[in-house]
Amino acid sequence: MSKPIPLDEQIVAALTSACTSAAAAAVLEDAERLLTDLTKQADAADVASLSPLATSTEARTLRREAEDRRFDADRMEASVSALSARVSELEGEERSAARDAARIAAIAERDALASEIAEEYPRIVFALTSLAKRIAENDELCRLNSITESAEAIGRGVPTNFYVGGTCTLHRIGDMKVGMPTSGHMAWDADGTGGWRWPGLTLARSERPAASDG
Repeated sequence: MSKPIPLDEQIVAALTSACTSAAAAAVLEDAERLLTDLTKQADAADVASLSPLATSTEARTLRREAEDRRFDADRMEASVSALSARVSELEGEERSAARDAARIAAIAERDALASEIAEEYPRIVFALTSLAKRIAENDELCRLNSITESAEAIGRGVPTNFYVGGTCTLHRIGDMKVGMPTSGHMAWDADGTGGWRWPGLTLARSERPAASDG
C-alpha cells in the first residue's frame, strides 16, 4: 500500500506540474481545511500561554508553539492564495480547450454537411425540376382531354382542387422556389410568354454543378 503524499508536496505539484483544475481544487480544499486548523491551534496556544495557571516555562513553551503555528498558518495562507490562482488559471485553460474542441467539431460537421450538399443538392434540383416539368406537361395534356383530376393530386392523395377542409390551400410542386446550386436563378420559372424555363434540367443526375448555372 503506497504512502499518502504529504500535503506540502501535493501543493508544490499542483502549482508546478500539469494537472486538472479538479485535482488542484481538491488540494486547495485540503489546504484551506489545514489553514483553519492551524489558525485555531495558534489562537488556542495564545490563550493558554496567558493563563495564570501556567508556569513561566509552560507559558513560554505555549508562546513558542503559538508562534510556530502562526508561522505555519501564514505559509499555508500563502499556499491557499497561490492555489486559488492556479485553480482559476486551470479552469480558464480548460474552458478555452473546450471551446477549441467544440469549434473543431463544428467545423468538421460543417465540412461533412457541405460535402453532402455538394453531392446531393444538384441531384435533388434535377429530380425536382424533372418532376415539376412532367407535372406541368401532364396537366396540359389532361386539360386538353377534359380530365379534371391531375397526376399530382392522385399521387399526393389530396383533393383535385388542392383544398383541404375547404379552407387550406396546398402548395403545388410547380409552385416551389428551388434555387440553382451556384447561381441566383430558379430551377424552373415562367418565361413571361405563358411558358416555362427549366434550368434545373441542365444538372445531370450524377454531376456536380458547374461554375455558373443557366
